[in-house]
Amino acid sequence: MFLVPQHRLAVSARYLASHYAGYRAYRFPDPEYAAFRQIVLFATRKGQAAHDPAAQAQLEVWSAADLPPLPDEPTAAPLRVPALPAGEILFAALFFEATQAAAEARRRGVWAQPQLAEQIWPVEERPVRPLMPLRKGHLALLIAAGFLNNVLLCQDDQRVLVKGRTHKELVLVESDDADTQIEREVLRTSVVVLDLATGALEVVDQGGRGEESA
Repeated sequence: MFLVPQHRLAVSARYLASHYAGYRAYRFPDPEYAAFRQIVLFATRKGQAAHDPAAQAQLEVWSAADLPPLPDEPTAAPLRVPALPAGEILFAALFFEATQAAAEARRRGVWAQPQLAEQIWPVEERPVRPLMPLRKGHLALLIAAGFLNNVLLCQDDQRVLVKGRTHKELVLVESDDADTQIEREVLRTSVVVLDLATGALEVVDQGGRGEESA
């Protein structure tokens, strides 16, 4: 059953003629037809799609013809509606709605699998304990890489914030030719420590160690 403005029936005529048969077309009764110019088309789906030029031409004629109004009582043999398996019915627009699509993706399919959801959206943050205690070199690398940026570190009564930084620097390399200057790119790391009790800043880098008060 296809409800459509009558003049738009011609747009769908080729598709309808290829997939459906046994057409019956009626216009809406008055005064609805005068207001909306809509018709109702009854048809039965074919077992296999096949183009039917004659049916397409008939539908195109109906898009501009004076159709009989929809009767109050059946005037022809009833159309048998095939049974469908029980299941959820979804009414959706033809236009893509990102919000609706995201909600549907979370409700169905792979997004609804508990194994995936637990990996992407864990229920809670779980502390992870290394298999072995970290060495000072490991801690220095973590800090320099920024993994502990703005993390509050506490030991005894001391509370500090740290921020690490790694940058590239050009350094001169000795050369046998006095007239040739060779530079090599090296990585430099530095760590800034803020003592929350005193406000003192301590900068530790590969060039040396310095302290600065805030």
